[in-house]
Amino acid sequence: MASSAQLKTKGYLLLASFFVVLTAIFMPLFPSAQGQKINGLVYLDNFFNQLSKSSAYYIPEQIKKAENYNGQQFSTSLKMKSPGEAALTAKLFAMNQITAAADGDKVQVSGDFGAMITLMLKDADLMFKNDGQALKAKYGVDERQTVYSWYQSLVAMEKT
Repeated sequence: MASSAQLKTKGYLLLASFFVVLTAIFMPLFPSAQGQKINGLVYLDNFFNQLSKSSAYYIPEQIKKAENYNGQQFSTSLKMKSPGEAALTAKLFAMNQITAAADGDKVQVSGDFGAMITLMLKDADLMFKNDGQALKAKYGVDERQTVYSWYQSLVAMEKT
């Protein structure tokens, strides 16, 4: 059985090693993808984001599935949440050669179903790869708003 002095020494050593590790985590000692030094929290956050993103990357497979619908014409009316959202959604469709017209909070859409799904997936892929600036340059709208509008249009299609 350990004596009281031995337990105290062991406790102090463990406490000191804890603070050494804690200090090291907050110091910029770790390499980033850009070649700079970052702290351990940012490094581990990036590391676990890479692990989780890589295991959930299904966009290429979905694009291949969407190709099965290429050439299939569709026409539908989408009820959006607001006239502003309807106008933006119509603009996004029209910029991609899919006929769309906003009327109040409704958008009348017609075109190639496979092409529409493929372009939505390609835009989602840009956001997945943290390339929102490409979307912003393409549409002239905030990249998050673009992806949200695509999402809302798919929700509206599902309802119709």
